[in-house]
Amino acid sequence: MRLMLLVAGLTPFTIPSGAIGATMPSAVVAAFRLGIPPSRLLLPAVFAAHAGSLLLLTGTPVNAIVSQQAAESGGRPFGYLEFALVGVPAVLGTVLIAFLVDRRLLVDRATASPAMDGDAHEAPIGRRGWTALAVVLVMVVVLAAGVVPPVIAAVTAAGALVLLRVMPLEEALRRVPWGTVLIIAGMLPMSTAFARSGAADMIGAQIIGVSGGAGPHVALLVVCLVTIVLGQFVTNMATTLIVAPIAVAVAETLEVSVMPFMMALTVAAAASFFTPMATISNTMVFEPGGYRFGDYARYGFPFAVLFLAVAVLLVPVFWPF
Repeated sequence: MRLMLLVAGLTPFTIPSGAIGATMPSAVVAAFRLGIPPSRLLLPAVFAAHAGSLLLLTGTPVNAIVSQQAAESGGRPFGYLEFALVGVPAVLGTVLIAFLVDRRLLVDRATASPAMDGDAHEAPIGRRGWTALAVVLVMVVVLAAGVVPPVIAAVTAAGALVLLRVMPLEEALRRVPWGTVLIIAGMLPMSTAFARSGAADMIGAQIIGVSGGAGPHVALLVVCLVTIVLGQFVTNMATTLIVAPIAVAVAETLEVSVMPFMMALTVAAAASFFTPMATISNTMVFEPGGYRFGDYARYGFPFAVLFLAVAVLLVPVFWPF
């Protein structure tokens, strides 16, 4: 539980894969020292990262995408802290489910013991560490106050880390996830074409037809189910860019606010629990945890139900139709 809360707390500032990369070595070592397989710790930590991505606007690129989409579709941008309205329940629910289903669904998988030279020791944070924390704190305050757009705040913070010699420019450029940048750059035109060609309206009409005119809650449920299923096979960013124009079309046809559809889309896109390739963080723990393909679906099912409930039942409470 402590590991999950730590990962969930780190994720809004480092994205899920960053939080897992930072904590996984320590988690593996801790597991062996406790005499338990790493499989008992790593997948719960990944799912906590998924939930933690919903705490702040900076938790994942998906949050920024839906915020922009909401503003362009008759709504407004989401506030930096606004995501916490669903993020906090998602984190607490994820930790509670992990505690309750621990050994019932998560099978112990044996892995090789990590090589450790001597006893692990804690290193002092040092000047660079404190400087980095100060820069992140200032960025959070600026974003929460809405002084400048999120992109400006994030790029300025990154530049400050270079100027203050926390990180060399070469390493900073090397750390940029260019694959993610290219995915977004490539999918944005496709998403726009999907909306303007009428394909989104056509699929939206089918979703409304499936819901049988039962109202926006049922239509929202169908949109979230489509998002969750698609998100197990392509990245959640690509899923969001594909489903966002469909969700907008559904909201416009029903003549309701687009805001609950966009926030629910964010929550559903984070429910990538069923396959190792659904997210980078899922893939990162596959080998260290000794998992098998089916472990993800078996263990992830109750978490997916939680995220679906948050998306369909809780989101409309804070963002009414």
